[in-house]
Amino acid sequence: MYPSFEELRSERQRIVFSDHFKRLCWPLRGTFPTALSVMATARGALDEMEPLQRQDGSWHEIAALPLTEPKVSSVNASVFILNQYEADWVVMHEYHESAEYVTYGDLDDETRPFGEQQEDGTWEADADTEYLARCCGQDRPVRKKDLKVQVKATSNKFLTIQDYVSGVLRPILNWVKAN
Repeated sequence: MYPSFEELRSERQRIVFSDHFKRLCWPLRGTFPTALSVMATARGALDEMEPLQRQDGSWHEIAALPLTEPKVSSVNASVFILNQYEADWVVMHEYHESAEYVTYGDLDDETRPFGEQQEDGTWEADADTEYLARCCGQDRPVRKKDLKVQVKATSNKFLTIQDYVSGVLRPILNWVKAN
């Protein structure tokens, strides 16, 4: 059995994605995982690609190859960009005509942004501050934080490209669709 990514990293060992993994092309359109393609080389032309998963359900031969060098048995993956998601959403929607605002005083404690609490324990100084709650048919994505996923080797002793694509991308894409 191979060590985990985190074990190797704690030993300060250099870990890189394999050259085969670098051949993947991941457009943000199409159906997962058939939308993912494999370039002939890591610097390949986009017109010379093959599907990672074929229409018949079979996988490209690189799917069974190691995700990293050196090989690992598991990896913890996360999407840190979600930490910025709420702020980016506000910037994108704050000047829209359909923006729906409420005041801080109308928000419950779980939703209210962290502010300065008064000496008497109230938030009244901020009570009339406007808070963008909804726009374009979407609720504000309140406190969305990084999504963490642990991916373990399924059939091999090492983590494959297929393990990673199935174990990381599927949950992330499902989360993004749901949110």
